Formats: sequence, C-alpha cells, structure tokens
Amino acid sequence: MDLEWQAAAAGASGAKAFLGYWSSNPGEDLKPKDSHRMVPFDRNPQFVGRQDEIAELEKLVFETEGPRKIAISGLGGVGKTHIALELIYRVRKRDSGYSIFWIPCTSPENIEQSYLSITQVLGMQDVEPAEAKEQVKTYLGHKSDLKWLLIFDNADDMDMWIDGGNGAPALKDFMPRTEQGRIIFTTCNKKLAVKLAPCQILVSEVDEETGMKMLEKSLSLEGLSEERDTAIDLLTQLAFLPLAIMQAAAFIKGE
Repeated sequence: MDLEWQAAAAGASGAKAFLGYWSSNPGEDLKPKDSHRMVPFDRNPQFVGRQDEIAELEKLVFETEGPRKIAISGLGGVGKTHIALELIYRVRKRDSGYSIFWIPCTSPENIEQSYLSITQVLGMQDVEPAEAKEQVKTYLGHKSDLKWLLIFDNADDMDMWIDGGNGAPALKDFMPRTEQGRIIFTTCNKKLAVKLAPCQILVSEVDEETGMKMLEKSLSLEGLSEERDTAIDLLTQLAFLPLAIMQAAAFIKGE
C-alpha cells in the first residue's frame, strides 16, 4: 500500500464509531416483505455531495451486463462507507426487491459473525460458524430469482482476502456469483481493489463547495457566508476529508 494511503487509513478507524451517531434503529426503513436486509446503519441525513460517484454506482448496479464486483477505493476518511450506505438506500428506493447484506471487514471475527447472521436472516437452520461463508455463497449463487447486494466494508487486508492465513481459505474464494447479484467493496488499499473487482470507483477529497455544505449541514447552520474565509481555513486544515469535517463539527457543537 502506498505510504500516503497507509497514513490516511489510520484516520478511518473512527468512521464506524462515528456512523453510530445515525444507527439508533439499524436499517429501520429497509423492510420490504419480499426481500432480506442486514444493514447496521440508518441512512445518513447529513449526506451531501458525491452525486457523480453515486450516479455511476447506481448505473453499474442496474446495468444488465454490468460488472458483478465493484470496488469503492480512496484514502481513509474520504467517505467510502457513507457512499456505499447512501447507494444501498437509493437502490432499495428504486427497487425494493433487492436484498442487502452488509459485512464489516475490520476483523476475521466480525466477518465470521456477519456471515452467520446472514444465514439466520436467510432462514438457514443450525449452520456452524465454520460453514457459514460456504453456505451463504451457495445460497446466493443458486438463488437466481433473488436480487442482492453484498457490501464488504473496509476490505483492506490483502492477506485475508487474497492469500488466506493460518491455513484458512482466502475470502475471495467465498464470493457468490449470479446475474442478479452485485458485490461492492470499500477499501483504502488500491492494489487490493484491483485484485478484488474489475471495476473501481476512486473517491477523492471533497471540493470546496461540497466541504462548505457538509460543514454547514453538520453544524445545523443555514449558511457560513460571513465566516467563509474562516471555514475554508478549517476545511484546508482538515484536508477536505469528510470524516474529519464531521468529527470537527461534532466537536464544535459539543463546545
């Protein structure tokens, strides 16, 4: 991994805790009767910008001959998780028949528990933890009438995904494939993104106007025109990274 990416990735560790700000009722408005869902976060009401990235992702998801695997890559804290989260809510609004499964990849234990939870959501009985990944792969791979999105958030560990470890198979070997399914990875590892998916969406820092809107919305202010120079100085210090902007706003509001 490039040193710049490696350094920036450290800032992403707080993203999941910060997302908890919106997750008092996980996935509450994703409840269609004819599909399944396992989403740990509510929709972010303060999401702004990223319209080009979201539009491209939506197009890829709904294209009949579109890529089955898509990687959202970028520096730690740039907003990859929020983009994926916004995407799944837009997909479900457009077609409520989609099943959504979200897997946090921060540790092997979290991945294993998520797969086991998916088996329960799908109604499988008495699945052993060691068998859960293969069972989910088989189920989703053979359910031709089920439209689904599988989100692997923070897929950053090359060894875990490509080489395996301690005699365990690599995670890439458990990816289901059907015409109706799509797999989306968020990662700050550019090299891994290329190995995992034929299609990559590169996410960069937000521009000045988007950063201003994000700061205004996070601070619950109508406008910062009178303090624009000060706000731009702050955004520059925060490197225009969405996570840093939201954390700074939360700190300011708490003062």
